[in-house]
Amino acid sequence: MKGATVAALALAALAGACAGQDVNKSQEKAATAAPPSGDWPMYGGPLSGDRYSPLAQITAANVDQLRQVCAFDAPDVVNFQSGIVAVDGVLYFTLFNNTYAVDGATCRQVWKHTRAEPDTFLMVNRGVAYSDGRVFRGTGDAHVVAIDAADGRQLWTWPSATRRRASRRRWRQSRGTASCSPGMRAGTTSG
Repeated sequence: MKGATVAALALAALAGACAGQDVNKSQEKAATAAPPSGDWPMYGGPLSGDRYSPLAQITAANVDQLRQVCAFDAPDVVNFQSGIVAVDGVLYFTLFNNTYAVDGATCRQVWKHTRAEPDTFLMVNRGVAYSDGRVFRGTGDAHVVAIDAADGRQLWTWPSATRRRASRRRWRQSRGTASCSPGMRAGTTSG
């Protein structure tokens, strides 16, 4: 639990630090509002996390008419515990050390990003956050990874765990720390 909290805070801090500037109040208010397109850029929807969608196509009167249009079968044999993020018709989600982008209308895989990491106790990852054309995820070895949302290319990775001194000559990462929960966007992420 402590690792998940560290991951969420680290992702928020990294996103804010990438900006290199303060966000004014109007930008902050706009970021917390539900996106007009109905995008779901992070766990809980908009930055406010209120899980509100302005979309009105599905109602109590037509919900019984919903039918499955397509399905995506990921080859991973792990627990699926990821919150799905939807931006511009693309669904983003994670399965342990894989991140997927899937076309929401056809269920065709757009890209798959794999980051090798050591097995963790649960071998799960609970999702991503989206901002400014980038998908952010935590990892089982306590890193935050930025992925290009268009092509799945890794942009950068950064250790989010605290480090303890193992000797005078080297540092080692804290053991038992993971970043498997989805982050939240904080401020701007340009840079």
